Amino acid sequence: MKKIPGYDIHLADPAPERLAPLIAAHRSDARKILKECLNVPVMNSPILGPILCKGLEAAYGISGGLYRDEIDAWATGIDRPAQDVLAANLSYELAHVAGWLEPRLSMLKWPPVFGCTAVAVRAPRGWFHVRHMDWPVQAMRDRTIVLHATKGRRRITTVSFPAMVGVLSGMVEGQFAITLNWAPPSELPGFDFGPSFLLRHVLEEAADFAAAVELLKKTPLAAPVLFLVTGNGARDACVVERTRKEARIRKPEGGVLAMANHYLGRGFRQFNDPEYDSEERFDAALCAAAGFEGSTPAEALRILGRRPTRNSETVQRMVFCAATGEVLVRT
Repeated sequence: MKKIPGYDIHLADPAPERLAPLIAAHRSDARKILKECLNVPVMNSPILGPILCKGLEAAYGISGGLYRDEIDAWATGIDRPAQDVLAANLSYELAHVAGWLEPRLSMLKWPPVFGCTAVAVRAPRGWFHVRHMDWPVQAMRDRTIVLHATKGRRRITTVSFPAMVGVLSGMVEGQFAITLNWAPPSELPGFDFGPSFLLRHVLEEAADFAAAVELLKKTPLAAPVLFLVTGNGARDACVVERTRKEARIRKPEGGVLAMANHYLGRGFRQFNDPEYDSEERFDAALCAAAGFEGSTPAEALRILGRRPTRNSETVQRMVFCAATGEVLVRT
């Protein structure tokens, strides 16, 4: 089994300094991930590609430009334009652009779906937060890294990739864990908080589980998304279903909670894609979680270990337990 690299970083340090060990170790990995993220028709167009990249860069600056120092550090370190690093970090939002436009402009043949499955199951030591990330970017498969970031007394663990500045999966030890899943396109994306950037912001700023849920629920977003949140209390688990401006909250039933890539909230189901396998994965995950009798992260990881929740596009598998600070990651 390949060992997954882990790095300790201090968020108070300047970005070039704290990222230097990652960049030195993962230059080629970062370039390969960027190449595949940007290898889509709309970005390869000699006319649309440069226009879109420059437009994204300008709009990102106007909308606040969070973590720009890290984007610039990665761009300098791997000798790529900052706009390319930014565009790769906005893959989720760009895929939502394609997902919204594809029925209207059939020339956009960019697969807009990132299939992921997650469950929360209550165990004696706390909530096990189990997540599979299925993305059609195969360069990610063997290039997972784990970051342990400190901010004051806060210790944040994220499961990431080289050149990734936002967060898709993370935990504040002793407080809460959050993962995000693709949500069906419901409207054209805008320039509010990107979902992965909001997840990172919440990990760094929210005081506890309740504060995290409130931020995820109320912050205007650039694109729809689904968040699974687990904490350290017996009732601290929920799914936050989001469109850009609205939210629905789902709570556990019988000590288990599942999330795939479709809405269950009232008023949101109209956006679901009936041809997608999300409901099949959701049902399989819920059934497996309901029968869980284990007590360790390794046992919890097996909940999603069979098809259809583990499949050819699964690039990461992980378990968080916020109450104990445990994390288990596999690729």
